[in-house]
Amino acid sequence: MLKLFVFITLAVLRAESIIYVVYNKDGSITFTSRRPQLNQKYKIFTGSKRFSVVDYPISFTASKTFPEQTSSLWVDSEIRKIVRSVSKALSLEESLLLAIIKAESNFNHRAVSRKGAVGLMQLMPETAKFVGVSNPFCYRQNILGGAKYFKYLLQRFQHNVTLALAAYNAGPERVLEHRGVPNFKETREFIRKVYFYWDAFKKQA
Repeated sequence: MLKLFVFITLAVLRAESIIYVVYNKDGSITFTSRRPQLNQKYKIFTGSKRFSVVDYPISFTASKTFPEQTSSLWVDSEIRKIVRSVSKALSLEESLLLAIIKAESNFNHRAVSRKGAVGLMQLMPETAKFVGVSNPFCYRQNILGGAKYFKYLLQRFQHNVTLALAAYNAGPERVLEHRGVPNFKETREFIRKVYFYWDAFKKQA
């Protein structure tokens, strides 16, 4: 049986962008935002079935603890104030946004990863540019930029929090390529941490 290879040609797309599924002659499928040629067989991708939580169930619970980072859920008052304001403006749950920041940077606004992600919500340079962040070390810019990007991912993946978190960590193209949460240890650990902290911040509220 011919193996089906899915080639992802998606860059970072806006939520309203049209995504085409192109059926190639060799049996492979290409996801692209570029309109296919007249001689190509394609359909418009909606994502409503392919990426539903029913089709791709995966459970991330708050049962696992992370002793290296759970000694304190204390949040700087300025950061909490910004998170509250941003969460209301973007209709995001405050405790979820706090959980993402906790998992990403442990509330260290000067954090820089080996891959170049910066600040509280660990924005990569291309992501920061995409959401209009000029100074990723600025509390407000970083939180607002990261929240806007996460909101975009939620919309892109049919408001499936697990898939949006996977895309935030590994990139949306990886979620598309793996047709769900990629089997990357870092990504799955990140999702588990967010769910754990989300639950903890809910109880704290």
